[in-house]
Amino acid sequence: MTIDCPTRNAQTCQDRFAYTDSWSRLNRHVELIPMGWQRLYSDLRFTLAVISTKKRCTIEIAGAWEEDGLLQVQSDTTDRVVQGVLRKARVRAMHTCMECGKPGKQRELDEWRQATLCGSCAGPRLLALEIARLIALERCGSVDLRKELQSSPSARLVRAAAESAALACNLPATFVLEKLGRKGQLRWLERLKERAQQESLE
Repeated sequence: MTIDCPTRNAQTCQDRFAYTDSWSRLNRHVELIPMGWQRLYSDLRFTLAVISTKKRCTIEIAGAWEEDGLLQVQSDTTDRVVQGVLRKARVRAMHTCMECGKPGKQRELDEWRQATLCGSCAGPRLLALEIARLIALERCGSVDLRKELQSSPSARLVRAAAESAALACNLPATFVLEKLGRKGQLRWLERLKERAQQESLE
């Protein structure tokens, strides 16, 4: 894509290829965009190419990459059309799973990391984090693991996963994680955490 500057003034035209350069940079950043956002990112680049005009030759667009589950693509331009295109892409990304492209929402995976994921893609990650939290609290003596598994609302996910894994292993239908002894519970939790971590990578 090549855009000619509408004026001959050298100073005004010093950035006459800013829009073209920005568009080319967006193309090079494809690998920085999560797989689930590839379609909306392709739509963004296509639309920016379609709306390119001589009067927009000096517009610079910064980005693009993912950070904390958000699409980072910005511009200081006052051009409403360009800003509208960028805003639409950012909003779409906020509601699209980064992994699979299905409808999603921003979720807090830990204190340092957020991601926009659907329920299916977020489940294994959240499960692994919750199990790791329970194990850490139990080992430092902060909680009674059996009581935590019985009463904690956040432990419902762990109990459900344990029952599902038990069925897959052909264990008795009466299997209940919170009724196991301490060592048995820890062994099961470690096994469930490994399983969840593996599923999150598939």
